[in-house]
Amino acid sequence: MLIGGSSFGGSDDLWPYLAGDWSEEYGVQPMPFDGFLFASRVMVAKEPHTFSSVKDLIITAPGVADAQWEGTYDKEIGGILTFRSELGEPIHKIATRGVALWKEFDNTIFPMPKDKRAAWLAERRAEIIEKLNKNFQKPWFGWKKGRCGCGGPW
Repeated sequence: MLIGGSSFGGSDDLWPYLAGDWSEEYGVQPMPFDGFLFASRVMVAKEPHTFSSVKDLIITAPGVADAQWEGTYDKEIGGILTFRSELGEPIHKIATRGVALWKEFDNTIFPMPKDKRAAWLAERRAEIIEKLNKNFQKPWFGWKKGRCGCGGPW
């Protein structure tokens, strides 16, 4: 079974894989795909219960030309950032503040040897809590009314 996923921009991109023509340039018989994974395409359809603001974000992202994808590992291009997923594979995300912070952590904290992480995190505890609370969709660490929200004295 041959399944293709993501990054199809429209019928022109998809057709060679559906018809099987894509394989002929490699000197082999046509090999049509058996299925396709569409992810974001399906999220913006009418039927899913995706929040309308999320649908708008997906639809309005400028997108990335094929030749530019590699650049998204280093910086935002076309509203997209790329980094490693929890499984160690590349993952392409819309460049929100939360995603930018995830990429920052992916470049600093996650590659660090495990035995060094705890001390590094302890040194930067207030800074990290502040960044998490500022850049994610909900506070990670609660605080009492009137406190700065940066963790304060526990």
